[in-house]
Parts: sequence; C-alpha cells; structure tokens
Amino acid sequence: MAADVPPVRRLLIATPHAWHLPHPVNEHVADLADGLLALREAGIDAPLPVVIAPLAVASARRAARSALRDLARGASSEEVLAAPELHAPAAGDRQAADAAHDWPLVALPQPVGPASVGLRAALRVLLTSADVDLVHVHDPLHNDLVRFVTRTWAGLTVATFHGTPVTAGAGVPPVRERVVDGIDRWLVGSAGARATLDALLGERGVPAHLVPTSAVATRIQGGGTGPVLVVGRADGDDAVVRDLVRDLAPLLEERPELSVTILARWGTHHRVPVPRALRGRIQSIEAPTREQADAVLAGAGAFLALPGAHPRGLEEARAARVPIVVVDDGDDVARDPAALRARIGDALGASVGELAVDLPDAAALATAHIAEYAAVRDRIHVHIAPPAASAKNCVIDLHMHTSHSWDCATDPAALLHVAREVGLTAVAVTDHNEISGALACAELAEEYGIQVIVGEEVMTAQGEVIGLFLNERIEPGLTWHETIERIHAQDGLVYVPHPFDRLHTIPDVNLLRDTLDEIDAFETYNARLPFDQYNRDAERFARKYNLVEGAGSDAHVVQGLGTAAVHMPAWDDKESFLVALGQGEILKRPKSLLYLQGLKWVNDLTGRSKKLPPEAVGRER
Repeated sequence: MAADVPPVRRLLIATPHAWHLPHPVNEHVADLADGLLALREAGIDAPLPVVIAPLAVASARRAARSALRDLARGASSEEVLAAPELHAPAAGDRQAADAAHDWPLVALPQPVGPASVGLRAALRVLLTSADVDLVHVHDPLHNDLVRFVTRTWAGLTVATFHGTPVTAGAGVPPVRERVVDGIDRWLVGSAGARATLDALLGERGVPAHLVPTSAVATRIQGGGTGPVLVVGRADGDDAVVRDLVRDLAPLLEERPELSVTILARWGTHHRVPVPRALRGRIQSIEAPTREQADAVLAGAGAFLALPGAHPRGLEEARAARVPIVVVDDGDDVARDPAALRARIGDALGASVGELAVDLPDAAALATAHIAEYAAVRDRIHVHIAPPAASAKNCVIDLHMHTSHSWDCATDPAALLHVAREVGLTAVAVTDHNEISGALACAELAEEYGIQVIVGEEVMTAQGEVIGLFLNERIEPGLTWHETIERIHAQDGLVYVPHPFDRLHTIPDVNLLRDTLDEIDAFETYNARLPFDQYNRDAERFARKYNLVEGAGSDAHVVQGLGTAAVHMPAWDDKESFLVALGQGEILKRPKSLLYLQGLKWVNDLTGRSKKLPPEAVGRER
C-alpha cells in the first residue's frame, strides 16, 4: 500500500525547549537534523529538516519573522528556508552569533501560558506554506507551542517523549486527550521514558516504539587516560554532590595526582562548597554545548554518573571512551563511601581498549527515524483511481434510524416519504443493534423510488460501528475486531460513525489506527453532534490517512433527515458505491440541534420511543 506514497519532501521538527538554553532534547534534535542532511548528501532519500524552537536572540527572531512574511506572500519555500541567516546555531549557545548547522531554525517566541495569537499565526503560515509532509514533535505535552502544532497540523505526526516533566496545562484531560489523539506514532528513547509516558496517560496509554535519542559517536581522543574524575550532575542534586565531595576526600588524599570536575551539562547549579584542603582539586564547570563537554571529557580518567543524571551524559562519556561508574538510588555503593571509592579506583585503572563503544552517529540516528516515518506513512490508504463520474447523481444520507431502534419512533414508510421530499435519492438505514427496520425500508424502496442500504449501528465493547450492505443482524457487545469480522463475513462495508464524539462511547483512536485497513468509510460530518470540533477532528483523521469520507444526519426524527448527506455519482452495487462515495461531496444542511433533540425527547417522554435495552444503558444518544 505504501509503494505509491511519495517520499517525504520536508520534515518539520518542533521542540518546546528554548534553543539558546542547554537542553539534551535540543541536542538530540540537532543530531537528527544533521543526520538527515548527511543522508541526503550521501544520495539516500531523506526529508529536508526544518526545526522550530523558542529562541531569545533578537537577530534570529527578526530573520524568522522576515522568512514567515515571505512565505505568507507566496515566496518559494525552497528559497526562503535556504537563506543563510536561518541556519541554526549550536544548541545551548546563549549568544547564537554563528551558524553551526546547515539546516534552518525558525526562531519563535517562548510561550508563557497559552500561545499568543501571533505565535499561532506564525505556526499556521509555516505548516501551510513550507511544503511540510510530516511533523515530528518532541515532548508534545510540554508547552503550548508543541501542543498547538500537534492540534493544528492536519497531516501525519510523530512524537518523541523524552520523559521531560510537562507543564500544568497539559494535565487538563481535554487538552491532553486532543494532543494524544493527534499523534500517529510515539517514540521513546528508553524503557524509563516509556514507563513515565504510560503513567502520564493512564488508561489512555499508547504504543511507544523504542529508538535512539543520542548520536554521539567518538569525536575526541584521549578520554580514559587523564587524571580527572568527571562527575555528571543531575537536576536538584545539590545535597547529593555535597555528600559526594565529603566521601571522595580520602580518595583524593591517597592519590595526589587526581582531581575532580563536577560537570553541569544542562541547567545551572549551585557551586559546591569545597574544604580548604581540597581547593584547587575540585572544580565545578558548566558545559552547555557538546564542544565544551568534549574538552572536559578529553582529560577524564573516569566518569561518575549520579542518580538522576541524564542518559545523554553517559553516552557522551562512552563516546569519549571514558570508563563509567553509575550510582543508582538502590545501589549499595550509594550508601557505602568505601565501596564507591573502590569502584572509582577500578574505573580509573581500566584500559581504554577494553571499553565497548557502540553508539550511533548522526546518520545512523536519522536512518532509525526514517524507518519510523515510513512505518506511519504505510498506514495511508491508496485508493484505486476512480472512473469518470456518472452523469446520474445520487444524494445519500448514510446514517439514520427508524422505530426499530430503541430510541426512535420513525415509521419506515414515513422515513422514505420524508427522505424523498427533502431530495434524497438513497438512504442507509442504520438502526441500533437491529436490521429489521432497514429490511422493512428495503421492501418499500421501489415504491418510493429510494435506494436503500441495509445497515446496522452496532454497539461493540469498544464503541459503535456501522455495517452497510448487511444480510443478517450482528449482535451487540462483541469486540471491535469481532464485529468488523462479522460485517466482512457478510461481504458488508465498515463505516465508522461519529468517531470523535467524546461525549459518548467511541473507539479509542489507537484502535482506529490499528484497524485502518479494515475501515471502508469514515463519517466526517454528523449533523447531530453538539460540537463541530468533533466533526473537524474526524475530517482531519480521515484526510490524514486518505480514508473515504461519508456523512449522515443520524436522524432520530423525520425532521432531521437530510441534514447531512453526500452528493455522489450514481451506483449499482457495493463496489460501485464505494468508488462513487470516494468521489462524493459532503452536503451540510444543519437544523437547530435543540429543536431536533427536543422532538426526540418528546417522543421519549410520550412513550413513542421504546424502553432502553440493556446494552444501551449508560450510552444514551
């Protein structure tokens, strides 16, 4: 299916972390973008990276605003984004005076709370004018910049969760739910990040695929031979480092040639008080860029990773061929200073040649990610090119109910009469967990001159799904997969109604993605939904995966018939129906939802609608 999908033209990579401040996620983004360009230079098909990130440097922000204005005025994205003034500085470079990379960085303001109107407008311009085929967001729940990109972008979205704590706004369930639903593939760099993501999302867990998050191939020589013990700091570890200085004092007394460098790679830390006797032998250094870290590691004889240290720091030490001592919270040496000193002493005597260094370079990192991009693009449906449209037209409402539904009082004959009066030429009758009403309509179809598709809206264990062109009733309560199998066993079509109506029981978005190949059509407009955002979410999902779109009134009273329909070529059987539906145009003729729902409530109160069946309790529509 993916063979006919064109290769990615441009990849937009979004990071929520300020580019001018040290952060391991931004270094990962830089590695990935460098690797993509390296693959392209080697003649390998790879997307062109464009990175967006908050940046406080005024000159970079001015260059970004100028580029966005040019894009909005219709300038070529190839020319605009190739401008040298957009070339990215090194991640963590507070001055950002010089370009360090050959790919563009679009500098954006740092959102404080909700993204401003100006920031949202800038992102819309970039997403619609830069020939973007795929978006890769990092830490998508972190702030409103990446959350807005995820909610707004209508195409495929890959997200990497690095385990970075989210801001308070992302904890609001509706915000988190819409962001999560907009992500087509989740990536994590470690089992720990996966566990954190599962804990964050709770019941709405998502499949997460393990990929590398660092590309720190060996770039320096001399590591592992110096007389320096480098200590990698973690966030909020001031008390731990103070205790460490005390515990290392005997080792420094025994080995006068040894010194200790306490390395802060990301973030600012307090300097640790050093006893008078050890002054000059213990120093604290901040190394916000990889080049500065390389200079420190070049003279290291061992690297000590404290609890909570970022994994990237360990990988940089491995790449520099420095022996590593890892201290975990549950490790015995964390409570035994003598054992810790002994382990450090062993590491300082280790041979560089004995170290196993097997880390990806930037090209290998990019290759791993291209495989993930291809996996998500494989889900896009590729339809057979339709024949020329028929000269005859069909106007069909794909979702409605009769008195054979427990919550509807519409007589089949009245339904067909009103359908003809409002201009419909075909209907799909989709009663709740029943096809007797559809069969009754089919018997009257010729009399009223209306094509009737026999359907059923089945309540599965994971949400509702409609079967079209059915011959037999499908019992409710089966799993989503079992119900789809029953529909296809009758040679029917699977039509997913109101898939994002979050006020009712609907299939999880991951379940929809897992069964994309089983879905024949997707309802992107339902006239009964109280919030149009639900329809827009369905439309976005369908167009992302190139699903055939449909529309239905979901009418429970005759006054609602035809409030949603599809204008499409005429058809004779289910195969020609599906081809014709793929050429259709959705018609929206909404009426007051309060009026239609009021009529339904009157039927319920007067007893014209029937008693709630057991399988529908708690799922009233």
